[in-house]
Amino acid sequence: MRTRFVLALPFVLLGATSTALACGRDTVALIESVTAMDKPLLFTCGSEFNEMLVRAHRKDWKGALAAYEAHLALVGKPQAGSADASRTLAFLRQKAEAQ
Repeated sequence: MRTRFVLALPFVLLGATSTALACGRDTVALIESVTAMDKPLLFTCGSEFNEMLVRAHRKDWKGALAAYEAHLALVGKPQAGSADASRTLAFLRQKAEAQ
C-alpha cells in the first residue's frame, strides 16, 4: 500500500503544480502559445479563464480582455493584484486597442 502511495505522489504533485502554473504564472506566454494552436487547451482555472483562452485563440482581444477581467473578479485580490495579472491585463488591453 505504501509503495503505491509513494509511486502515485509525484503524479499528483505534478498535476497540481501544472494547473497552478497555468493559472497564475506567465499567462501572457500561455496566451501567445494558445493563439498558435489548432485548438486551445482548457484548464481548471475557471470558465472565465478558459473563455479568455478561447477568445484569444480566435484573436477576439476585446472578448479575451473582458473574460480575463471577469476571471480576476472571481479569484480575488491576491491573484488579481499579482504581477502576472498586471502583465496579462496590459497585454490584452494593448491587443484590444489595436484590434
